[in-house]
Amino acid sequence: MTEEDLRREAPVTGDLFTVGLLEPDVLVAALAGAVGVAPGKVDVADADANPEARNWDAPVLCAYTRLPAGGLGLLLDVYVAEGTGGIPDEAELARRFAARAGTTVLYPAEAFPPSAYWAVTADGLVTRARLYEPEEHEDAYVVDAVEAPVPDLPEARVTVLPEILRDERIEFPVTDAFTTAVPDGSAGSEAGSEADGETDAETDAETGEQT
Repeated sequence: MTEEDLRREAPVTGDLFTVGLLEPDVLVAALAGAVGVAPGKVDVADADANPEARNWDAPVLCAYTRLPAGGLGLLLDVYVAEGTGGIPDEAELARRFAARAGTTVLYPAEAFPPSAYWAVTADGLVTRARLYEPEEHEDAYVVDAVEAPVPDLPEARVTVLPEILRDERIEFPVTDAFTTAVPDGSAGSEAGSEADGETDAETDAETGEQT
C-alpha cells in the first residue's frame, strides 16, 4: 500500500470557516456530495445541541457554530471516518465542500502563524488569507487581507502577506551546500591564500629571469 493510499484510509478532520451563512440542510447536502456518501450518512448539528440526539455512528460528522454578524458565517468542525470518500486531507475536503456549498471556505495554513489561512472559492480559486480572531466574543470574524481577489470577500485588502514571505524559506541549493561545506567565510580566506601564493610564485619567477 502506498503512502497516498494510507492517507486516503486515515480519518480526516477539518476546522473550516464559511463565508456564507448556510442552513443545516445545505451543509448536509454539500458534505454528502463532497465526501461521496448518501445524505443519510451525514450528521450535522449545532455545536451546542444535545449530544444524545446526534448520530455518532455516521461516517461524516459536522458541528457548526454560527458566528457573529458582520463577518464570516459559520465555523465547522468536520470529521470524516477512515476509508470514507477517499479524501486525503483537509484542503481537499475544503475544496470539494466549497464547490458544492457555493461559498468560499477558509482552512488553516499549516506551519504558519495562527492568522494564516487558505481561502478556496466555489469555482476553485485558492489563495492565502489573513484572519484574526476577534478580541471580544461578540465581535465578527473578518478576513483582513487576501493575496488574490475573492468575490465573496470584497472588503478584504488584496496584498502580499509579509508574514508568509518571512516563513516561506526559499532554498538555494548551490549556496546552501557551499555554506554548509565551508562555514564562516573560510572559503574566502582559503581562496585568498591560494591567490597570494600564485602571485608570490610569479614574482619569484620574474626575479629569476631578470637575474
